[in-house]
Amino acid sequence: MNIKEINLQLKQKLQNQSPTPNLDANLILEHALGMSKMDLILQENYILSDFELEAINESLDLRLNKMPIAYILGYKEFYGREFIVNHNVLIPRPETEAIIDITKEIFKNKSKSIIWEIGTGSGCIAITLKLELPNSTIMASDISKEALQIAKNNDIILTGKQDNIVWLMGDLLSPFYKQDTRPDLIIANLPYLNQNQYQDDSILYEPNTALYSLNDGLEHYIRLLQEIKSRFVLWPNIIIEINPEQAEVLKAIIQSLAPNALIKIYKDLQEQDRHILIEH
Repeated sequence: MNIKEINLQLKQKLQNQSPTPNLDANLILEHALGMSKMDLILQENYILSDFELEAINESLDLRLNKMPIAYILGYKEFYGREFIVNHNVLIPRPETEAIIDITKEIFKNKSKSIIWEIGTGSGCIAITLKLELPNSTIMASDISKEALQIAKNNDIILTGKQDNIVWLMGDLLSPFYKQDTRPDLIIANLPYLNQNQYQDDSILYEPNTALYSLNDGLEHYIRLLQEIKSRFVLWPNIIIEINPEQAEVLKAIIQSLAPNALIKIYKDLQEQDRHILIEH
């Protein structure tokens, strides 16, 4: 069997199992064969070995069992860079890239900034910001030791340094309590799904601790905002990623905790409320 034939076979098998069968088929082949998209086209008559066919079919079986393509490949692109991912971290979403754009806009006229990221996961936000804003000081935390190791690995691979970012372990603001400096910005993409509502196949393999929060998905953000209120007389800027259904409820909670705050809600590409910026 050659590449052209197996590619067609993969697309047919994935047709009813994946929303992007053509893309998945190409990615599986690129991964299994170590080829680029152009290689697949130029070498479409290449006859596959039994070993190569076995590797392709193993990836296909995983995809047919609803495993996200990012976990099969072991990486996910975010803001033009490839980040290592596995079942210990949430898969970076395209809509989360807006956090980078919002942050760059905030600091476009400031040469240096101090940014704390809470719930860093794969480290995609913290590392991207360090690369996009090299003069910034980035501190990033996660409650998961395994997730932090993935973030540190991504840091070394993408920045070439081990001490580019301060990595901290702990819940919400607790690992930052020993920091003497005040952040200019706090970023949080915390669990915000209601487990009773969201059990979609697309998130079946992702860590529950990174997806779900109690109190209709609001628990983590309520706790974070309360901790910020307790710690800071004058709040730093804050960016949070949310479930669109939570926008108005969270806006009311923020107004009750910080009556003088300026609140801006950003929509994603699907015109859904996705990010909240809190300014003072």
